[in-house]
Amino acid sequence: LDDQLQAAADQVRRGIERLAAVGALHPTGPTAPTPWLASQLHAVRDAVLKGTVRVCPHLLSGPRIVLAAAWSPGTLVCPQCADQVRPDQREDNTCDRCRRHDQTIHPTLATAGHLILAYGLCGPCHRAEHAAPTARHHGTRRNPPRRPRNRRR
Repeated sequence: LDDQLQAAADQVRRGIERLAAVGALHPTGPTAPTPWLASQLHAVRDAVLKGTVRVCPHLLSGPRIVLAAAWSPGTLVCPQCADQVRPDQREDNTCDRCRRHDQTIHPTLATAGHLILAYGLCGPCHRAEHAAPTARHHGTRRNPPRRPRNRRR
């Protein structure tokens, strides 16, 4: 079981690294989480421990990568069922930290073992939680930006 969980965690890490390489999201680093991020991770843990979490049926069949979303608290899904936590248009443009509506939301992922927590932050909250974002538009969680083509240095 430990080997399967480690393999799932490694798969999560590699997938996030691939997405970050094309600029589609901003993964958190290996540093300790901020108080806000820690509270989000604790909320997932507490829902699991209290038995109030809703899960997709695939998670009941053994160790898997688990997705949680800050905008859909209390729901855990496997990657196949990720559409179950897809935000609607209004939520897609709402910061998960301050709840402010913003046209530019920075999609971000944090990992804890085989759990991936997705969240989106407005510019000020992104700067507060992470290093300053780059100047380019990052899209929304529903429509990530496209990779730049033939970009000259």
